[in-house]
Amino acid sequence: MITKFLDEQSVIKGESIVIREVKEWLAKMRHGRAGATPTVRKAVPRSWVKYAFEKQGFECAYGCGETDFKKMSGDHVEPLAKGGKHNRHNIVAACRKCNSTKGSRSILEFAKYRGVTLGKFKLNRG
Repeated sequence: MITKFLDEQSVIKGESIVIREVKEWLAKMRHGRAGATPTVRKAVPRSWVKYAFEKQGFECAYGCGETDFKKMSGDHVEPLAKGGKHNRHNIVAACRKCNSTKGSRSILEFAKYRGVTLGKFKLNRG
């Protein structure tokens, strides 16, 4: 099963190379998606989330319709894993479900994943 992730040349080279390549692939997969850079999680101050929530019209930034502030969390529009900054200008209020679904995807990747245009999102950032 694992050999489907490796090319034929790797298998021919010998077992030690195959094991190393599998370990590298597994390490990438542990971080959510292959190619994602592991980052240290940073707490988003509730004041930033409240500010963004107000600017967004008291709804989840990603258009799901959630309006309960207690269910909101701060999401980095440009993920830290992809070079985004940890500041108020890169934060939107997103419900926990949308935030966890977005993960470390860029905003364009997330829109494509959800099958919507960026216009569906409320990205009024501070």
